[in-house]
Amino acid sequence: MNVKHRELKKTLRGTIIIPYFVLGFILVITVLVSFFFLYAPKFQSTNDQMLSLLKNNESFIAEEIFMEQTSALQKRFENISEKLLSINPQVDICIKVVSTNNGDKKLIENCTKENIQISYEFYNDIRLGDSLMGQLYFGISQPSIINSPILKFFIMTFIIGFVLALFTAFAVSSILYKRILLPMIQKTIDAEKKTELYKEMNIFSSQVAHDIRSPLAALNMTLAGISQLPEPSRIMLKGAINRIQDIANNLLLKKGENTKSVNKNATYLLAPIIEGIISEKRTQLRSNMKISISANFLDSYGLFGVIDQSHLKRILSNLLDNSIEAINQSSGQISIILQKESNTSTITIRDNGPGITSAVLEKLESVGGTYGKEENAASGSGLGLNHAKKYIKSWGGQLRIHSQIGKGTDVTITLPMVKTPKWYVPKIMLSPKVNIVILDDDATIHQIWENRFGKMDLSQHDISIIHYSNPRDFDNYFKNESIQNTIFLCDYELIGYSESGLDLIKKYNIQEHSYLVTSSFEEEKIKFECDTLKIGLIPKSMAEIVPIEIKIPTEKSQNIDLIHLDDDSLTRLVWTTVANKKGKKILSLSNENLFRKSLLGVSKDTPLYIDSYLGEDLKRGEEIASDLFDEGFENIFLSTGLEKETFPHMPWIKEIIGKEPPINL
Repeated sequence: MNVKHRELKKTLRGTIIIPYFVLGFILVITVLVSFFFLYAPKFQSTNDQMLSLLKNNESFIAEEIFMEQTSALQKRFENISEKLLSINPQVDICIKVVSTNNGDKKLIENCTKENIQISYEFYNDIRLGDSLMGQLYFGISQPSIINSPILKFFIMTFIIGFVLALFTAFAVSSILYKRILLPMIQKTIDAEKKTELYKEMNIFSSQVAHDIRSPLAALNMTLAGISQLPEPSRIMLKGAINRIQDIANNLLLKKGENTKSVNKNATYLLAPIIEGIISEKRTQLRSNMKISISANFLDSYGLFGVIDQSHLKRILSNLLDNSIEAINQSSGQISIILQKESNTSTITIRDNGPGITSAVLEKLESVGGTYGKEENAASGSGLGLNHAKKYIKSWGGQLRIHSQIGKGTDVTITLPMVKTPKWYVPKIMLSPKVNIVILDDDATIHQIWENRFGKMDLSQHDISIIHYSNPRDFDNYFKNESIQNTIFLCDYELIGYSESGLDLIKKYNIQEHSYLVTSSFEEEKIKFECDTLKIGLIPKSMAEIVPIEIKIPTEKSQNIDLIHLDDDSLTRLVWTTVANKKGKKILSLSNENLFRKSLLGVSKDTPLYIDSYLGEDLKRGEEIASDLFDEGFENIFLSTGLEKETFPHMPWIKEIIGKEPPINL
């Protein structure tokens, strides 16, 4: 126990003992005063009673003195003494009778004790008529107060009571100290320690953040000058540097320092973020071939989230680390699936590890809860489930865990669908008789595009593909070909050349015909320029899944102005009547089956108006609209009698209108 503890304990005991001590002192005074007040009246009562007995027996005593009947006198005064002692047993009495007839002859002398010390005495004449028969001597010996049994009892009772009170005070103070004060002291000390630790951690984290900025800057400069490094390696290295930069910024943000590049919630494409983390983990697992990580992004294109990118990367990294550690030295598989489910983007991390019990899950959900970290101090602070849930909830999402012992664990993150940014390319639109020009210094990307377009049998639509790997050869294209019938897919970073793909697009004024395909799509400068110049931006990692469509004009698509879906016959009649008056060609249909058949051969930009409620147990209109959006239809409107506020944000719906035909029909 430290000095502070001892001082507090002494203070507590003193606070309790002092009232007990004062109470004991008051008790002593009360006992003594009470004794004197009780004892003195009894002493005076003995005298008064003696006088009363003498007065009642005076004639008998006088006759017995006259007759010198010694034995009678002796017996009489023994009776008187007994009566007096019954009144006050604490006194000693001495009685002496002298006859004056024979020259002051002593007839009797009766004392309750020998050699008593008389403290009060008196003489009384005994007469028979007018004749003096003798004298009576009466003496009382009052015992010492100290020797009084009653006082001794009081004193002994007080001493025992005082000792018990003192012991009780110490016992009570110890109990209060252990049960109440000590926990309070411990909480205060723990809070002080945490405060001091937090201060020290802040100082340390701030120092670390400042110290790693210089080597990060050097790494960035070195990376910019490495032209021989393959692009996948450059991407991974750049991603790792950015993550370290994010961590440094977050450390400074927690410390309260300003930093210009701290990430805040913004709209991000989810697939590249996840892919970057997977690349890191695969690199870390090169020495452990027993664990494999696979990714499924086939249904992930166009899935965005309003998130803090650095926090999502950290959450995904921690979750993957947890799956790796769960599998440990055994062989196992980890898969990450990104897909659209209803109105949400869903990220699932699945492993075939040993699984997690419900008791362990409860522990993991607590603040700072960990599992399996005690044996591996280098693995960090655990799953960080509480931390992850807090951030995901702030983004409007949820984190759920489903685990089966012996089968594995699924961690599912759901995020709400959000509006896509301006630079987003929902699909690459091609027309017959066009050239596709690909500019990229990475042969792998050329192969990806070749595989994508090769599956579409472009030759029957008279579409050609031209590959360039450097700006010099790219320049030659403009000497012989027209840009009007050309689609350009340009990389941003061209190693070994000062001009970027964006510079070349601006140089030849081909913004309306170009898509910028780059791994640097997250850089704010690039996104700003693409937004300003209206250039479509495609993450290079999405080249394998970005939708590609050949737009073939048909006679039917040219004649149809809009298609309407509503189960109410009166509503369909109103829409048809209004359209005919305005000279518009409309198809107003009653069910999804007819509606889908009408879309065959229709241009993807044809306006589609769909009612929300199409009948009991039937698919909702907004669900049909979501499916059509995935198929490439862009101008989808929800025509409903419900208020707009009734519906969540649906990025596939262009606008929510009423049941009346639109004004511009």
